[in-house]
Amino acid sequence: MCTITVRAQVPVLYLTDKMVDTELWKHPALEYLADTSQKLTVQQLRKDSSFFFKRPLGISADLGFNDQDVWLRFKVKKTNRSTDSLGNFK
Repeated sequence: MCTITVRAQVPVLYLTDKMVDTELWKHPALEYLADTSQKLTVQQLRKDSSFFFKRPLGISADLGFNDQDVWLRFKVKKTNRSTDSLGNFK
């Protein structure tokens, strides 16, 4: 019997020296977590993998009015290759 472990590839936001800005909210690398306790720390988020980050729905960064803190998470990689404003290679 053979066991194969398959892991989903995490989307990456590639940055270049020529990029001035990016539409981060639309990028597949972005995830967010609404902190209803307003007490989470970076150390807690890095240590505990049980926190559920979600991909944004829609193209707007509007989460409405609420009292929650919102944490954003995305993987960044610097490259010399040319990309468009969404970080996709040309």
